[in-house]
Amino acid sequence: KTLTIVVTIYIAFMSPARIAFERNGVDNEGKLNFVDVIELLFDLLFFLDVAVNLRLAYFEHGKLITDGRKIVMNYLAMGFWVDMAATIPFDLMFAGLVKGTQGTVALKLIGLLRLVRMKRLTE
Repeated sequence: KTLTIVVTIYIAFMSPARIAFERNGVDNEGKLNFVDVIELLFDLLFFLDVAVNLRLAYFEHGKLITDGRKIVMNYLAMGFWVDMAATIPFDLMFAGLVKGTQGTVALKLIGLLRLVRMKRLTE
């Protein structure tokens, strides 16, 4: 959990900074830059966290719930969809489809979905 919190704080500061100061998310040859690769690794970490949460027991009315079906149903109802939306790198997935400055700005704004991970700091 500590690593997840550290990565979440990094994302919270770096996402807006990248939108404000970078020209685009790829270099002139269409290759991912170093920061993109690091953030993809962070996305992988969060994807693994989602997989763990699908199997992580929880307390309900003071009783530990370990039944796999109940755990999955609880996570689907509580935070799965938000976590997945924040984990999928939509900005990088659609980077090749967008042309022009307005499209690039729109993609960068989609990248702000990663900030939804900040909710983890209150859990």
